[in-house]
Amino acid sequence: EGTISPSSMTFTSVNWAIPQTATTTGVDDDIVDGDIGYTIITANASSTDSNYDGFVVSDVTASNTNDDEETVSSGGGGIAPGWTPELGWNTFKTEESEKINGIIIPLIEKPIKKMTKIEIKTKIAEFMTIVQQLQFLLNEMKSVESSEIVKIIEIPIKHKFEKTLRYGQTSKNVEYLQEFLKVQGVDIYPEGIVSGYFGALTKRALIRFQEKYTEDILAVWGLTTGTGVVGKTTKVKINELLGY
Repeated sequence: EGTISPSSMTFTSVNWAIPQTATTTGVDDDIVDGDIGYTIITANASSTDSNYDGFVVSDVTASNTNDDEETVSSGGGGIAPGWTPELGWNTFKTEESEKINGIIIPLIEKPIKKMTKIEIKTKIAEFMTIVQQLQFLLNEMKSVESSEIVKIIEIPIKHKFEKTLRYGQTSKNVEYLQEFLKVQGVDIYPEGIVSGYFGALTKRALIRFQEKYTEDILAVWGLTTGTGVVGKTTKVKINELLGY
């Protein structure tokens, strides 16, 4: 989702107190997947000075922002004002917290080691509330998908897949997608449910389909794992197999 530059920083006896700047840049993967939160994993410091060798550098949280309906913007990263062995990261702000079906996932605004006990307890309480909301949402989705009446439909003649389809949607286009996946065989969609709801089973089936045609669907984006989203190249492959 993002890259960072430079990949490493060097502090000497001359510049040890001078903050150095690291810049994160969002990666444009051309997949309509919404705003994606991610973490830049940092390594511990390596030094001949025993006071700093193994010094723990806090990971950095960022968000890659999707700017339109068709592509993921290369923006959404940010610039960390500075990091020093003494202060760590000063601040790091992202455009907004991650959202899942309207549920806002809180971010940790500063290194945990710099938080007070009250701040840590407050943050834990926030995450516990989110966990409960997500668990309720998950159970609700499972209930909807498992209780849907399986429909036997056919894809209309001359129907082409032109809209982006993703998890959580309900539409006739999703029905047609499920019908298409079902006829790909039990290796792709063993459940074969055609309900019109894009749930976990449909997403897993779509990922299997994408990975079956990796060269046509994923390789162009430098991917090897399916995304579970009916994006540009997935639509092209499905339409190709339908004879368009």
